[in-house]
Amino acid sequence: MQKSKVNWLKLGDSNNAYFHATVKEKNKNKGIYTLTALDGTLLCTQERIEEEIMSFYKNLIGTKVNGLKGIDVPILRDGKSLYRDLAQHLIRPIDTKEIWNALVNIGETKAPGIDGFTSHFFKAAWPIVKNDVQNAILEFF
Repeated sequence: MQKSKVNWLKLGDSNNAYFHATVKEKNKNKGIYTLTALDGTLLCTQERIEEEIMSFYKNLIGTKVNGLKGIDVPILRDGKSLYRDLAQHLIRPIDTKEIWNALVNIGETKAPGIDGFTSHFFKAAWPIVKNDVQNAILEFF
């Protein structure tokens, strides 16, 4: 895995054949190429797959489900299920110590944003970026 990251860092950042091959491979895995129909037949053409999906959802329109799995209706009817102090804890303002603790718990090689900066960068540069990061997070909340 580390070797592939090194290859990407060397080759993938520019507009070259390696970059385009990587994108093509990722996009290849995003399609539906076969589908088993409700009657058990295997569908392999794009047209048949589209027809089966459209038919499935058209049959759902206007139907009624009597019991939803995963939802506890009596609890929904009773209303709040948290004690007031616990509910208040969920909506309390966050502090700068909590921001630092969250950053410390992110893996060193993980990038919390799309800019690619890892948490190691933020930890190492914390004295420099601390105020900007904290202000951005506090403004968000």
